[in-house]
Amino acid sequence: MDLIAVSAAGQAEITVAGSVYAGLPSVAGEIANRTRLAARPGRLPGGGPARLAGWAPTSFRVEVGGQAREFAGYAVVVANSAYFGAGMKVAPLAEIDDGLLDVLVMTQAPRLAFLRCC
Repeated sequence: MDLIAVSAAGQAEITVAGSVYAGLPSVAGEIANRTRLAARPGRLPGGGPARLAGWAPTSFRVEVGGQAREFAGYAVVVANSAYFGAGMKVAPLAEIDDGLLDVLVMTQAPRLAFLRCC
């Protein structure tokens, strides 16, 4: 099984087996972790989607293999497996034992398109 080592300035490195994400999925995860209501598989619990409706695209800079890309969007996901969060299939081609990480960017699009998957 492949693992992902993650570090941020001033914080200890952590190792994860699944995915690492920034942006809207991080906020969704915080909402899900704070609620006591059970979610349907692949969905956020309770009023999560309504609380995420106010999310505005933000600026990201992603560098992979020396190639940098800047964009306005909703999220960046570094995936080691196909699923993340509450069982949402975000990276269908990601495999936990292929020695590769799949990098997905969720660029600016109609907000409704992102809320449908939450």
